[in-house]
Amino acid sequence: MDTRYILKVLEASIPLNYSISNLSIFLRLPWLRKSCYRKGRTQPIIGKDLQDKALDDSFREFVSSQTMQELLDKYQGISISDAREIKKHVNIPVICTGGFEQASYIREAISEGFCDAVSIARPLIANNDLVQQFQQGKDLPDRPCTYCNKCLLNALQNPLGCYDVRRYNDDHDKMIKQVMTVFEPAPFS
Repeated sequence: MDTRYILKVLEASIPLNYSISNLSIFLRLPWLRKSCYRKGRTQPIIGKDLQDKALDDSFREFVSSQTMQELLDKYQGISISDAREIKKHVNIPVICTGGFEQASYIREAISEGFCDAVSIARPLIANNDLVQQFQQGKDLPDRPCTYCNKCLLNALQNPLGCYDVRRYNDDHDKMIKQVMTVFEPAPFS
């Protein structure tokens, strides 16, 4: 889709200043500035509490259930309050991004009207079968994304995937095998 079209849709909905020189878009919205970057921020919604049995045993060797719960509380839905505020002021669907990887949290974010949809990046890179895991009834993958950003550090030189070798019991070959599953089945076989 053409970026100019998206900007026109946004301009029709909200006042927008954008700078092509640095390829960034700056929203000049007083109601948004007030809600951004506030100290002591707490999440307006929460997913189900994380149980030990929800995580793979070997995964818990390097990330405890308590630490994973803290990571989810810190990163998941980080911009959900801002999405809700934007939704109040526009007449177009609002898609929120922000570390979503827990089905119960996503369900509540949409059903409570914080946004119309969520986008998933790093957690889907860490678990390229995340949607299928949700369909099977899992609330969280056995080996969730730890928000380490190693996928981003490798994105320019390597196939897109999770490069946190700890998620694979420090087995580099196992990690690479998982990264390469995005190519299975082969696209033109």
